[in-house]
Amino acid sequence: MEYQFIKDPIDGFRLLISDEQANIARWLVDETGISSSAVNDLLVQVNQKTSAFTHDVEFRGKEMVMSIVDGEVAVRVNQHGVSDFEQERFDQEMLSVDTTNDLSECGLDDFVSLLQDWYLFLKDNRV
Repeated sequence: MEYQFIKDPIDGFRLLISDEQANIARWLVDETGISSSAVNDLLVQVNQKTSAFTHDVEFRGKEMVMSIVDGEVAVRVNQHGVSDFEQERFDQEMLSVDTTNDLSECGLDDFVSLLQDWYLFLKDNRV
């Protein structure tokens, strides 16, 4: 998995990654926060939960859900983010939510490497 970290004076910290894995970048930046300590805490949690041989591990954020199942990481948009009122309006106006790019996946080893690199990047930039 290829990625690049960027420190932009206008947009802040960003992660450039392939379009297929864009939700992973979005989850990492938006849901975990831009804090090396928060990323370190996440690394500890991932290592603890995956080493305990649990079958399903899930981290729910405000807009996204990251799950680890059988050594694979999946990040998807939280479908519960659409309220009943919004869904009713969509139905009345014959609209739908675009779900074509709602899922990004990668292997657990790649994901842990990404987290470690992100942690070092933030730490090096004193965040």
